[in-house]
Amino acid sequence: MKIRIDNVRLAFPDLFEPKSFGEGKPAYSAKFIIDPKSPNVKVIEDAIKAVAKEKWGEKAEGVLGVINDAKKSAWTRGPYRNSKTGEVYDGFEGHFHLNARTGGDKPGPKTLDRNKQDVTARDGVFYPGCYVDAVLDVYAQDHPQYGRRINCGLLAVRFVSDGESFGGGGGGVSADDFADLPALDDNDDLF
Repeated sequence: MKIRIDNVRLAFPDLFEPKSFGEGKPAYSAKFIIDPKSPNVKVIEDAIKAVAKEKWGEKAEGVLGVINDAKKSAWTRGPYRNSKTGEVYDGFEGHFHLNARTGGDKPGPKTLDRNKQDVTARDGVFYPGCYVDAVLDVYAQDHPQYGRRINCGLLAVRFVSDGESFGGGGGGVSADDFADLPALDDNDDLF
């Protein structure tokens, strides 16, 4: 089920080059930090209920309980934690999060700037901590090897605004970050 979430913070983005973690296959991926009070929560949870009901019928509620208990859902009603230390990652404090990924054997997500113009990695628009809108595909899985899950495919991401960058890296760099230089005259030496 295709949904759109609006004005959420982007974290751990691999939007342009598929990457693998552990023994997993390479994929395009991102985590979206969701304010628990935002309308995005209802959008996500309504979609999850709808795809579960379509897949498992009257058993949907029970199946979703098992999926959530086993942490086999892309949606988490809580912060994202470091699996080794248990510490909450920067920016996730007091928030929910949604994981989205699309296999590296498929085209990557559409990436757009504020004006809905296509951008590439070289444009430097996206960074961990910026605010984005995202179009996602929420679906229920019942796989013989991997079991029942709620997954979220990454279809498109649009930059909305700058936010404090996670990890201290700079984000949102433009030509305006440089001061204007005086004009050179033909007799000036550059070096």
